[in-house]
Amino acid sequence: MMLRAGAARKKYRSYTQQALEEAILKIQNGQSSVRNASRTYNIPKTLLDKMKGRCPLKAKSDPNPTLSEEEEEKLVKWICDMNKIG
Repeated sequence: MMLRAGAARKKYRSYTQQALEEAILKIQNGQSSVRNASRTYNIPKTLLDKMKGRCPLKAKSDPNPTLSEEEEEKLVKWICDMNKIG
């Protein structure tokens, strides 16, 4: 996909896990609406899906990851080791 000159890419997940949890807590306590929490914490409105349990709070992008967490950790370690060697 080619971007037009001057077109900025949208940042992916520009919020922290802590901000997400705080927003959910405020919504559940009735201190904020979903829309206001979304704006305040810079979280997409799909926050409602996470609140309703439609998708987990710590969801990964791909529902079927290619590597297990253990394999991913080994790969990261190997890449770091190769980087040190040069």
